[in-house]
Amino acid sequence: MIEAAPDRVDDPDCPYDTNDPEAFKAYWEDAKTILPGQHAFQKAERLKLKKAKR
Repeated sequence: MIEAAPDRVDDPDCPYDTNDPEAFKAYWEDAKTILPGQHAFQKAERLKLKKAKR
């Protein structure tokens, strides 16, 4: 399967050149991992539950 993969990819919808390691690094440099339960809508829901218990 890996042997069948192309050497280069041309994806016009991608915001950076996927074949350029520096462009990839620059694009994702400030990315943050959001783990389950850390997304804003999940935090808001937990806050509502805490207030309702009071």
